[in-house]
Amino acid sequence: MPQFEAANFLPQFVWLVAVFAVLYFGIVGATLPRLSRAMLARERKVNGDIHAAEHAKAESDGIHRAYEAEMEQAHIQAHVTVADAKVDVIRETEGRLAAAGSALEAKMAEATAGLERARAAALGEVERIAVDATSQIVERLSGGRPDDETVRSAVRGALAA
Repeated sequence: MPQFEAANFLPQFVWLVAVFAVLYFGIVGATLPRLSRAMLARERKVNGDIHAAEHAKAESDGIHRAYEAEMEQAHIQAHVTVADAKVDVIRETEGRLAAAGSALEAKMAEATAGLERARAAALGEVERIAVDATSQIVERLSGGRPDDETVRSAVRGALAA
């Protein structure tokens, strides 16, 4: 094999180095700047995306904190509104109960007055019946009619005891 002969080895090696150098520097010289630019552009884009993502996350966290604060405020406001509504309902109910109590007291007073009138009328009637009965009994037993005022005072004394 001619390529392994010692006399041909040095010229082949020189040509190998020359061709390798031309190809290496030709390819590397042409592609290395493009590759470098692409890597730098990619790095800038990744860093920009990371920065944008961090900024978006910070903004999202701020919005979330604001949302949580608003929700907490809304919960507090809802509790206050419910408590106010409860107080209003209690006041309204107490007012209705007071009005109903007043109406019931008025009806009770009216009924009590009616009962007192009926009682007085009944007692008057009982007294009148008792006076008549006593007068008739005394008249039958004694033969004479007693004085109405005397019978009436005797009946009142008997009824009071």
